[in-house]
Amino acid sequence: MLDSLLLILADIFQMDLTKDLHYTIAQFMSIGLASWSTDIINQNNNYTTSLFDNSMVTNFLFFIESFAGLLLVSGIAFAVFDFAVSVGEGERVSPINLLLNLFKGLLASLLITTLPVSLLIFTNHICNLICQAFTNDSAINFIVQFNSSDSSANFFSGWGFAIFMIIAFICVIKVFLANIKRGGILIIQMFVGALHLFSIPRGYLDSFSGWCKQVIGICATSFISNILIVLGAVVYCTQDGADVWDLILATGVMLAAAEAPRILQQFGLDTSVKANVSQAIFATSGITSIIRSFAH
Repeated sequence: MLDSLLLILADIFQMDLTKDLHYTIAQFMSIGLASWSTDIINQNNNYTTSLFDNSMVTNFLFFIESFAGLLLVSGIAFAVFDFAVSVGEGERVSPINLLLNLFKGLLASLLITTLPVSLLIFTNHICNLICQAFTNDSAINFIVQFNSSDSSANFFSGWGFAIFMIIAFICVIKVFLANIKRGGILIIQMFVGALHLFSIPRGYLDSFSGWCKQVIGICATSFISNILIVLGAVVYCTQDGADVWDLILATGVMLAAAEAPRILQQFGLDTSVKANVSQAIFATSGITSIIRSFAH
């Protein structure tokens, strides 16, 4: 029954079953991979966004904001004390710099838990729109274009396409697992940023600048990784038709999605948890040493 149906379809569309049928199945599987990866990424981005709507997470963010305000007040007190000591010793200090640092600390405390979340939500929304546009274009191109060659048909009828699908599946799962923990990493980042508020009123902004780069790096990593995964899945569904080299290039694009954090790290956008913990320990040790010296 199935063989008869395939023969009828072959007669209608004038296809060679040994070539065009394997190619057609490969095309449908590729488009299905693109749609499946897009759905996973969209749902993952939505789940990451909804994480910050949870009541427990909201309460914890309120705790971080309150803790940041406490450290800011302590930092302001120490900054004013340092300014008074410098004036008493006859040093030339500018009150404008003091007021500017206080304003920077106040602005940072107001945005410490809101701006990172808003930036992540914005990048996820843009990513969903772009991925949806990619998959729609791939479906249209498949409908209007049908082209196959002997080399492509041989590749699709053998193990080549199966290997490509396995690699693509591994890449999607790897990026999916990385996206799952990205919301938790952002919460860690906000807590580390709260520790930096003690040093901002005193004019030490280097660590806070590094923290801002890490927040941007998290959002940029999420954006570019998801885009590359979907882009790799639809690369060979172009208007030129499917080809073996398109599959190889698509595999390279999807493998590059997992390398996005390492590449961004080379440009100062470190998103690793190790760097976050190191900065938290450094900031905490600095606060305790200042309080200890002040107590003595």
